[in-house]
Amino acid sequence: MSNCCLNTIKIEGPETDLLSLRDHINAVRRDPLAKRYRNLYLLLLRLGYSEDEVKNTEMREDFTGGDAEIRDGVLCLDTESAWNFQGAGWEMVHSKYSNCSIYFQAEEFGCDIFCTNDTSGHLFPDKYCLDWGDDETGECDMEYFHDDCSLIEYVHDHFDSTVGTFEEAKAALKEFSEGNRCDAYANLYEISYMTEYNLQAANE
Repeated sequence: MSNCCLNTIKIEGPETDLLSLRDHINAVRRDPLAKRYRNLYLLLLRLGYSEDEVKNTEMREDFTGGDAEIRDGVLCLDTESAWNFQGAGWEMVHSKYSNCSIYFQAEEFGCDIFCTNDTSGHLFPDKYCLDWGDDETGECDMEYFHDDCSLIEYVHDHFDSTVGTFEEAKAALKEFSEGNRCDAYANLYEISYMTEYNLQAANE
């Protein structure tokens, strides 16, 4: 889909709930109707919502990253949605699994979206994403950083060996992008926190 937002979703909760939700998600991925309807819409119907209940909810989201899997007690899946994370639809999922906590990290750099609801960094510790490339040399990379120090070290090693502070690192990236060359870019994104959706268990 255009203006595609890439979402990584991780869900914690009772094992029976995680197994149930995993099976519903994977059944939706195999449903012949998934070729005509968005996966999140079909999931809500499977969870017992009526078409009238969901018709006014934004849910342009598909489960595109393969089957949902439970890893180390956490249910994990990757999705693609239109424009941004479809929080209202996932609130409806959470209403059916209120003992679970749903965490996400969403990226749509064309719309300047790099966000999570994991304010503690428990499951999504990323603080920065650096997307850079140099058409002249053919080099390019996308790296994620948990803190200022790791970003500074990367910029020091790849862009400017004189860099020693966060502000100097940002200046070096700006110089790389806005220097005399038009075939290089370095886009730095800092995580923002989206906490307006009710996606956590009551005891969180």
